[in-house]
Amino acid sequence: MLKHLLWTECASSTNDLIKKYPANSVLIAGIQTKGRGRQGRDWLSVKGGLYFTYKKPLNCFLENLQGGFCAITIGAACHKALTMPNKPVQKLYLKWPNDLLNDKLEKIAGILIEVSQQNYLIGIGLNCGSNPEFANYQSLYSNLYLAKLIINQIDLFAQKPKADIIEYWEKHTHHKKNTQIKAHLPNGSLIEGKFKFLGQNGELWLQATADNKLISLESGILQD
Repeated sequence: MLKHLLWTECASSTNDLIKKYPANSVLIAGIQTKGRGRQGRDWLSVKGGLYFTYKKPLNCFLENLQGGFCAITIGAACHKALTMPNKPVQKLYLKWPNDLLNDKLEKIAGILIEVSQQNYLIGIGLNCGSNPEFANYQSLYSNLYLAKLIINQIDLFAQKPKADIIEYWEKHTHHKKNTQIKAHLPNGSLIEGKFKFLGQNGELWLQATADNKLISLESGILQD
């Protein structure tokens, strides 16, 4: 249950600043000076976007928010919040493991999940300026409104059967089944294959081009 909703005009990183606040808090920033994404990459956080972190205790999370499946659940919840009737974006796609793309397949949102002192820090960055459909969602009021929408969907998706989340994610991902994709692995190698399905732990299953074998990806970056 959400206990504190906090706003700051500027933060180095909401994932860093929220550490001093109690669990079940949300911190929203107007801009971030040191926003970051997966694998330590910089995340451009300019004025007009929505940048916030939701701090949740590890012990209150259900199976849907454990391990690699956490990013899948959070991504699906964000997608749902932003594509409901009369919400900002009607054409939005999920990209494994934790990005959201607009109809031009440009990244407009990313998710960074970290663990600190027995809490999950769920950081969400939404670059509203990169999509004209966000033109009416630039004020502080609407940022609070959007954050509440997303938080509400995160809590709802945490209660859903895992099979339902997988079905939702596969329906709304931009890499449909049997499409050819390439992935850069943490060891620097590149693998290519057909996307087959999303696994129970959030892993991506491919049929490798080289030998037709099924392989699972637990981490990596898909090539655009």
